Amino acid sequence: MDNRVDLESNDYDVEKIVNYDYRFEIGRKNAVLLHILGFVCSIAATVWIFYFGTGDPAQMKYFLGLPLWVSGAIIIYLGMFVIGMVYIMKWDEFSLKAKDHSKGGKQ
Repeated sequence: MDNRVDLESNDYDVEKIVNYDYRFEIGRKNAVLLHILGFVCSIAATVWIFYFGTGDPAQMKYFLGLPLWVSGAIIIYLGMFVIGMVYIMKWDEFSLKAKDHSKGGKQ
């Protein structure tokens, strides 16, 4: 029986891959971390919006020409973006090259 896996096909069992690239593990960890960051920032922005966005519009506070709930949510999302980009720029173990021989991963 032929145990080779056709990686061009979408119909294969991941457990049968023998030349596993270590970058899959690192990519999964980074993806989970960035999704958690996005989820936390979305919850923080939603709480901010409900806290400062309710009430009488005549009594609302303004920052940068926008209601405080809008400008605060924008600042929260910009903070999330900056944190994510700084984290991505520090990836030295996860090369974006097709084959990476520098870390000793099996190819």
